[in-house]
Amino acid sequence: MSELLIVNWSGEILDHISTPIAYMDYAFRIIRVNQAFANFHHKPISFFSDHPYFVVDPHQQRETVFREAVAQWEKSAFPNDVSVQHSYWRLACIRNHAQERCGMLLTMEPSLPKAEVGIPEPTVELSNRHTRKFNQFSLREQGVIFQAHVSGTIEVSEGDCLALPEFSHGLAVGRNIFDLFQSWPEISHALYRATEGSVVRDTLAVHGIDLDVFFAPYYDNAANVAGLIGVAVDANERRQYELRLIHAKYFLTKVVDSVPDLMCYKDEKGYYLGCNQAFASFVGMQKKDILGKTDGYLFCTERALRLKKLHQQVVKTNKAHSLTDQAIDSHGSSHKLETNEAPLYQDHVLSATVAVSRKIRRRNIDHP
Repeated sequence: MSELLIVNWSGEILDHISTPIAYMDYAFRIIRVNQAFANFHHKPISFFSDHPYFVVDPHQQRETVFREAVAQWEKSAFPNDVSVQHSYWRLACIRNHAQERCGMLLTMEPSLPKAEVGIPEPTVELSNRHTRKFNQFSLREQGVIFQAHVSGTIEVSEGDCLALPEFSHGLAVGRNIFDLFQSWPEISHALYRATEGSVVRDTLAVHGIDLDVFFAPYYDNAANVAGLIGVAVDANERRQYELRLIHAKYFLTKVVDSVPDLMCYKDEKGYYLGCNQAFASFVGMQKKDILGKTDGYLFCTERALRLKKLHQQVVKTNKAHSLTDQAIDSHGSSHKLETNEAPLYQDHVLSATVAVSRKIRRRNIDHP
């Protein structure tokens, strides 16, 4: 499973986790919450950004316990920054790829009745009318994208690239692509190759800036080249993006491994693409050894058939479905699990599913 795909899924994955989760900085200012956390507090996700946690959920004793824990972490008195628990909330220290403390993760233990925390239906946000034409590309932060007729007339352009300011805000629309690039023979040559049917991927220097360029033809109904699509991205931004990708993948792994619910990802055919530590511990295997396996390898025949049917329902309907059944863990203990499985999308097409299983245990808790 590609690292980019994992990061693209990250917000969607967190929102399918039925455990309330909040990511905070060391001043207890909330940076990101998932849908379950928002549901628990009866607020929209957007409400929590930059709010201090103890303003959202005031609790004097919990605040004392958590602030004392942070003070100990700052002094490195706790080995490996061990998490602390108060009531049904658990606070853990999160480190980035360089092992530097980068924030805290607040999670709720898996003990809430189903009615308390809802699982949202998966949603797909459509891009704007221009970028919908280029859904196979990612502009990142410093890039431009354009579509031009075979004659060179630019039909669509947008983006922001320091080396190509004339493309910002659609300023290039109606102009000739070859005129715009006449000062850069390398780019002009690449554009001509694209109009002749070639796909061009290269890194070229423009105004002292290295650009990653991608030029490709598109065709009319008669299979003739009708024009070209181009993307240009600052190569330095791409390198920084790749570094952020490493950090984001590491952070997402730490988050899902901190969640007590059992989580796994499967491809359309039901082969495992990954899981969190709780899932691996439940089946008694290493996470890396679960990759490529099927339910029949991990569970008894009866449960494997139930999970296979659930997975097929999700893939067939493109909607979330749930299952409540019994499962035996690696220690031989029986647990009643509620499993919610939902589709994950890449470029608005179902590419995998995420399943989250929660042990059903009822207990009375005070609602905020």
